[in-house]
Amino acid sequence: MSGGRFPVPYVVSCPEGRSPVVLVCEHASAAIPEAEQGLGLSGTDLRQHIAWDIGALGVAQTLSAELDAPLVACNYSRLLVDCNRFPDAADAFVRTSDGVVIPGNQQLSAAERAARLSSIHQPFHAAISALLDQRVAPVVVAVHSFTPVMGGQARQVQLGLLADRDTRLAEAMWRHAAVLTPWDTRVNQPYDANSGVSYTARVHALARKAPHVLLELRQDLIASPSAQQDAAELLAALLRRGAAELGVTL
Repeated sequence: MSGGRFPVPYVVSCPEGRSPVVLVCEHASAAIPEAEQGLGLSGTDLRQHIAWDIGALGVAQTLSAELDAPLVACNYSRLLVDCNRFPDAADAFVRTSDGVVIPGNQQLSAAERAARLSSIHQPFHAAISALLDQRVAPVVVAVHSFTPVMGGQARQVQLGLLADRDTRLAEAMWRHAAVLTPWDTRVNQPYDANSGVSYTARVHALARKAPHVLLELRQDLIASPSAQQDAAELLAALLRRGAAELGVTL
């Protein structure tokens, strides 16, 4: 783990978990060290969805316990560096999010970008790789959440099953979603994982030819700890059923 300005960039829950699944939560935290002065944003802004995936960590932690699966969660806000983006992507260091200007990201130097990558992004993904390397036939599951309204547009989808190029697990889960969950479930909505928003899938899952899915839950469905637990239990059942179609027991 890193030290200096960005100590402890990630935390691993259930590190000895026996499941083939490795859970990932790239946007688990809204934390920004005091030295960064909130990147020039207000406390209100930093509590909103632009800074993190609200409710995602609670869901991921319950999933970890349900599946006996290790979970790697980032300890810093996506506004410092987005751990689900390629380092050279324009939105790895986002300058504006949902209409909010991020002052601290407007004129980042190459040295500052490199510091955030080496202190947060790289060790986070190294931890994921280490866990996947311990598994003969791993499954990569990332946990995210999305705001009910984006850019002034309401979103009807409630659960998105995102997959980059390899849709085996996402489509298998979708076939059972109407029976096992009460949600409007769709594949590659509200985002298309093939559009560059799935660094984790490409680097870890596709490289290993491992099944993967990026779970996107609408935030109003997981607004409380009890709702997060309930959602995670439904997702665990859905993951088990989908994985079984691929011959994988969870």
